[in-house]
Amino acid sequence: AGLLNSVIALTYYIRVAKVLFMDKAGAEPRGHAGWLQPLTVGLLAAATLYLGVCWGPLSAAAASAARDFGRILP
Repeated sequence: AGLLNSVIALTYYIRVAKVLFMDKAGAEPRGHAGWLQPLTVGLLAAATLYLGVCWGPLSAAAASAARDFGRILP
């Protein structure tokens, strides 16, 4: 099983290396995200900054969920 998994992973990573180093340089990426990509990046960056500064409520919610999860399981 480990050998098979290694072969599958090697195949994947060789394909990534081929695209990086052997395909044509300057090929345009397919598709265009338009306004959605900057909006998504901005929202995720704002959420990361907010949770990095005000992590107390998130920590309390996680602790409460862990306590509740312990009560549910036998």
